[in-house]
Amino acid sequence: MTKFEEMGQAADEAVRRWSEYQTACWNDMNNLIGGFVVYCGAPSGSFYFLRLDEESDETANYSLVGAMHYDHDGFWHLGFCLRLRPLKSVLMEICLTRSRGKSLVKTGKDGKAREIDLENKSKCEEFYEELIEDTKRFYTTEVQAALDNPAPARIGFV
Repeated sequence: MTKFEEMGQAADEAVRRWSEYQTACWNDMNNLIGGFVVYCGAPSGSFYFLRLDEESDETANYSLVGAMHYDHDGFWHLGFCLRLRPLKSVLMEICLTRSRGKSLVKTGKDGKAREIDLENKSKCEEFYEELIEDTKRFYTTEVQAALDNPAPARIGFV
């Protein structure tokens, strides 16, 4: 085999490994989000996905994979929106990656990463409860803080 062929073989192997990693992350995110929707008892049509790396069109119909993007932090990022009431949606940034065969998740680009066993129902439910509590806390305390403080504040609902 020539040196040129060796380089080509290395490139092929890298593409294969990346594709496996990408597919595994997409599947993990699908399982995580699907489990959350079931856990919450969210009705059909009460959630949608947005891209976070570009201006998203809320009327666009992004698939889970189409809304995910890989960022410089080594995580796949997903804009996950729940329609809680008419004209009241909450946007959650769910981030996921894999390392040494384990799934790592965090909420928000600056969130703290933690390992999660997606096969362990109770561990997933702990994560789901954090998402639920974060959402409730947002609507009870952070919105009030924004109302009390006239300074511009970034809030997470659309």
